[in-house]
Amino acid sequence: GIVWPQREDGTASFRLEDLTRANGLEHSDAHDALADVRATLALARLLRACQPRLYDYVYQNRDRRSASALLDLHERRAVLHVSSKYPARLGCIALVAPLCSPPDSDREVVVFDLRQDPRVLWELSAAEIAQRVFTASEELPAGTERIALKSVHLNRAPVLAPAATLTVEAAERWSIDPDRSRTHLDLINAHSEAIAASVAEAFRFPRVEPPAPPDPETALYDAFVDDADRELLPLLRAAEDSAEFAAIEARLIDPRLRAMVFSYRARNLAHTLSAEEQQRWWQLRRERLLDGVAGGRTLAQLREAIEGLRACNDLAASDQAVLSQLISYADSVAEDLAA
Repeated sequence: GIVWPQREDGTASFRLEDLTRANGLEHSDAHDALADVRATLALARLLRACQPRLYDYVYQNRDRRSASALLDLHERRAVLHVSSKYPARLGCIALVAPLCSPPDSDREVVVFDLRQDPRVLWELSAAEIAQRVFTASEELPAGTERIALKSVHLNRAPVLAPAATLTVEAAERWSIDPDRSRTHLDLINAHSEAIAASVAEAFRFPRVEPPAPPDPETALYDAFVDDADRELLPLLRAAEDSAEFAAIEARLIDPRLRAMVFSYRARNLAHTLSAEEQQRWWQLRRERLLDGVAGGRTLAQLREAIEGLRACNDLAASDQAVLSQLISYADSVAEDLAA
C-alpha cells in the first residue's frame, strides 16, 4: 500500500521529499522544519493505514526494555535490524548478532551483520578492529573491508524484530543467506567471550567525531538537555546578579549551557557582566557577525539579502521602510563592532 520511489540505480529512495511526492502527501516546503515534521507524521499515518500490524509492533516495542530483550547478550539470538546505516540496496536491513555493550555506555549494544564472516573479530587486535570500524571506507587501505559492526542505541527507538519475521523472499531480495547467517552466529557463540573483550576494547579507542560547532546556539539538532540541568533553568531565568548566575552555573552538567547562559546574560542582563566578560561578548559578536565564525549569517550577508528584497517592485512603502530601518540597525552594529 506504499509507493517506494526508485533512484537512478534502481534502489529505493528513502528521502522524505521523494516518499511524500510518490505517495501524494503534502510537503510543499521541503526542508522547512515544521513542514518536514508534518510530512513525517503523514508518512506515519500512511504506514498505520496500510500496515497496521507493523505500525503497532514498532510503536509498542520502541522502548529500551523491548530493545534489550531482543538484543540479549546472554542468549545472543539473531535479530533483524532496520537502519539507515545499512545501504539501500540491502533494504536498510540486516540480520545481526548482539556482541557487547561499549565500555562507556549501558544504553548501547554493539551488533554484527551476519552477512560477514565473524572470524575477523577474534583474529584481529582491538586496535585493528577499531581502525576498520571508525575509519572512513575511502581512507582504508585498498582491498581492506570495513568490519560490519554497528552500535544500536537502545533509548532511541531502534527498529528491531525477531529473525523469524524474515520471509524467504525478503531474505533473497536483501542478500541474507539464512544458512550462512546461522553458521556465523554459531561461530560467534563459540567465541563469544574473546569477541566481546576485543570489540569492547575496540570501542574504547577514540572515535573520530565531527567537530562541534563553536557556538551551541547554532546546534539546533544537538542532544537534549539533561533532566538535572533542565530543573535549573527556571532558577537561571530568575537570577538577577552575577553571584546568582555563578552559583547556578557551577551546578550545570552540560558545557553547552554555560556558553548559552553567558549569551543570555549579555543580551538581557548586561549589567551582570564584568569588564572582561564585556570584552569577551564584543569579541564573540565580532567573530559571528563580521567574520562568520559560528556559521551564521554575517552582517554583510544580511545587507545583501535585504537589498535583494528591496529590489522587489511589489513591496509596499511600509515594508520598504522596515527594510531601511533594519539596514540602519545592521550598519550601527557593524560600526560598533569595528570600533
